[in-house]
Amino acid sequence: MPRFLTISAQSMAFCLALLASPAQADLVIEGRDAQKLHCAAILVVLADRLESVGLIPPEALKQAQFTAVALLAQLPGSERDRVRALVQRSEKIMATRTMPQLIDEFRSTVDWCAAQLEPEE
Repeated sequence: MPRFLTISAQSMAFCLALLASPAQADLVIEGRDAQKLHCAAILVVLADRLESVGLIPPEALKQAQFTAVALLAQLPGSERDRVRALVQRSEKIMATRTMPQLIDEFRSTVDWCAAQLEPEE
């Protein structure tokens, strides 16, 4: 299986639509925020790839995108910077992982990632 995975036109349009605001300085994301960004990126990349080969319906891809947006909303910076960070992280993930590696990483992090969506007490 090739190491480089492409993003579908639908997912790219989703990301580009969010990038429609004026340019701003690069955002440095660290610590827990970086982990949340990674969760969002893994979710978007994995859902995109699974939908592109017919293993999940388009509605599941949309739900993954909405979940990624919810994670991104918790990060510092402008919406444009957060989406730019998501695109950059997603590209790095696609360039460095095979599909089986991506699935394994998702399985090992999904519980932590899901907990980040729950309201804090």
